Amino acid sequence: MIKQLYHLGRKLLRTTGRDIFRQDTLDSLKTELEQQKKQLEDEKAQHAAFKLAVERDPQRAAVIDALKGTIEFQRRYQQAYMLERSIIPLRPERYRYEKNVNNDELLMFSAQNSADFDWLEEQIFKFGYYEKPGVWSFTIDADKRMLAEMIASFKPTKTLDFGCANGPVVQALDELGVHSEGVEISSFALEHAFPNIKSRIHHGDLLKLPLVSSSYDVVSGFDIFEHLNPNKVDACVARIRDLLVPGGSVFTNIPAFGKDEIFGEVFEYYMADWDAQRDGSSYFKTLHVDMHGYPVNGHLIWADTKWWTGLFAKHGFARDLERERALHAQFGGRLYHSRRSFYVFRKT
Repeated sequence: MIKQLYHLGRKLLRTTGRDIFRQDTLDSLKTELEQQKKQLEDEKAQHAAFKLAVERDPQRAAVIDALKGTIEFQRRYQQAYMLERSIIPLRPERYRYEKNVNNDELLMFSAQNSADFDWLEEQIFKFGYYEKPGVWSFTIDADKRMLAEMIASFKPTKTLDFGCANGPVVQALDELGVHSEGVEISSFALEHAFPNIKSRIHHGDLLKLPLVSSSYDVVSGFDIFEHLNPNKVDACVARIRDLLVPGGSVFTNIPAFGKDEIFGEVFEYYMADWDAQRDGSSYFKTLHVDMHGYPVNGHLIWADTKWWTGLFAKHGFARDLERERALHAQFGGRLYHSRRSFYVFRKT
């Protein structure tokens, strides 16, 4: 939980570019931080109660001490909390500092060709970027419950949550009586899956999993598509279309830049290099990266809203503007700022 607060603070101070100075963004992140603090207080109270119970039970304490002394425990502890390794020295020619629209210097990665995105993806998985605490939020908070409510409003009989982490949305949907499954590539996240829905999380790469075609009414994906390698995103969208029933829907939020006809401008352009892609002709070729050289928050695709809508249109999806408007009217006022850039794409 402490690492979650650290990552939230890093998001506030380092990862949002120009958008961080918007008041509605600050208000939304403040609310999120307050919720995280409350969660931390609750977890501290639970930890104190557990510690007291252990102290009162010598037999239980002896078992825990024995487990902590095992090699396996030490290995897992060190892996989970190891510092991220810097990948900048591996390709120093691709990194440089550039000034954003506020004249702040930000570290950027310049992709000269498609192989550079393959290299970044390789480093992300090689060094376990997604296998550490702080990357995941393992609890079902108000945000996850609201997302589940939004999915339930589609009246689906069967849904699939792409990039489901340990399954908070899947669990929340289950509590609403909606059959839901998940797809997750992270072993760390799966280890912390909610017990009663863990068997419904398919572990692995969406492109390789033996999922049944035309079997889902809704495929959801929250803050997931931007993590995909742009060299593979077409195949992923095509696979999702194959998994949907005729007329099925993709419901997703994406950190899409630029002004959109439905949700307005949630993510503003803050780097001059991106201006050439305002027309949606391409995803950005320079990526904002963290101090270790990884794309901020693991995002491999940075693109305008026009590019994202064009991507889905290319694979036989039509944007369901009427449903989007209805969802904004019902839920928009309660969503985190970054959640407001969501789409509903219907399979045609």
